[in-house]
Amino acid sequence: MNKQIEIARQRIIEARHLVSFSGAGLSAESGIATFRDKDEDSLWSKFDPMQLASQEGFKSDPAMVIDWYNWRSKTLAKVVPNEAHKKTNRGSKTNRARIQVISAINLY
Repeated sequence: MNKQIEIARQRIIEARHLVSFSGAGLSAESGIATFRDKDEDSLWSKFDPMQLASQEGFKSDPAMVIDWYNWRSKTLAKVVPNEAHKKTNRGSKTNRARIQVISAINLY
């Protein structure tokens, strides 16, 4: 095994706390639409981010923004975790350290 991988492995084993960061693609495997994919299924290809994800958009039509986020929450509540979600969760249970945060981040 590569020495750097072995060092990282050992640090993970010995860690008291872990944080897992992932991109939107992790959840896309479960059928969750990403915001910026290049295809027609991406959320921002169907919705204007300036209307839904800005202070100005909220001020101009708060009901639309609230409805959209309620729709999004209901959609996400129906999703079944995929194998990557399960393995991340399983790793947090089998290691002495607990994964404290699992976060999908999108950087612009």
